[in-house]
Amino acid sequence: VQFSVMGGISHLTATPAEIDLYVKDKGKLGKYLDEIFDEYVTGYARSKVLWDMSAIGYLIEPSWTPSYLTSSPYVAENGEYTFNKHRHQIRYVYYINRDQMLGDFFKKLDEYSKK
Repeated sequence: VQFSVMGGISHLTATPAEIDLYVKDKGKLGKYLDEIFDEYVTGYARSKVLWDMSAIGYLIEPSWTPSYLTSSPYVAENGEYTFNKHRHQIRYVYYINRDQMLGDFFKKLDEYSKK
């Protein structure tokens, strides 16, 4: 599975306000996630792309990550990304539903912190 970065994974961001509200006070795991988030996000009007979460979200609920099958790309001798319809197929994720994915994460973290 290949994920689009611009318009796909780049859309899966969280803000300090969201982390403070939904993560920070959710047990030891929430505290740890808040601390590492704060190391990367400083200043005003900032957010962080949650790269790793996209692949996990795809596995949990594929409908959050619309995709299609396409020929496997390769790098040609001129350094450009090239497609050839005779190569094997891959799944290409072109969009990520940020709200559904983060909502599921926040809900599960909340439930886990209450155990």
